[in-house]
Amino acid sequence: MLNHSEVGQQTQRDVASFNKNAARILEEVALEADAAENAEDAIQVVTLALVNLLGDRNVHLQPGNLKKGEFQQFACGALFLTPDRISNQLIAPINYHPDQLHMTLDATIGHPGWMVKNQKPLLLANTDLDKSFVKILRTFRAGSVCYAPIKSGNTYFGQIICAAQGRNTMTEDDLAVHTSFCQLATTLWVAKDGPNFLKSIN
Repeated sequence: MLNHSEVGQQTQRDVASFNKNAARILEEVALEADAAENAEDAIQVVTLALVNLLGDRNVHLQPGNLKKGEFQQFACGALFLTPDRISNQLIAPINYHPDQLHMTLDATIGHPGWMVKNQKPLLLANTDLDKSFVKILRTFRAGSVCYAPIKSGNTYFGQIICAAQGRNTMTEDDLAVHTSFCQLATTLWVAKDGPNFLKSIN
């Protein structure tokens, strides 16, 4: 797999460099994911890249962005709408609890439910400010989250969610890059026969 862990580790965030790195990594991910054996493996190349790419990697050092006992960490996963369109199913998770692989959630719950309904990118820079936020990750409570749809034309397949524990980690710049990677994920999902893969794990 690609190693992107060094990305975004500047002492002060340089957005121009971030965008340049993102464009380079997007090309690398496209090549690696194209060679994947199945749809989930292809999407996992995307989620792994995003979990190491997105977010201001120093903002958690600012007072108030981490609470006592917390530490900065990241997670990313894709939620695909099941064929009956009543559940979101998790595939290609990074830093979720192992028991959560392929778990299903009611498609109306929380912000993933909002995504199913609205099908457009969403940024929650600080989840503490949103009383409707629902904790889904079992590994940590997300403090900052990007969501973007996986869709082709009017056909909605799912979404990718990338989260950090530190509040204000995700920004509009991250959301824009996240959305670009989700566009690639759409292409991969269709090319790798994702809808039939989803049926096969149900």
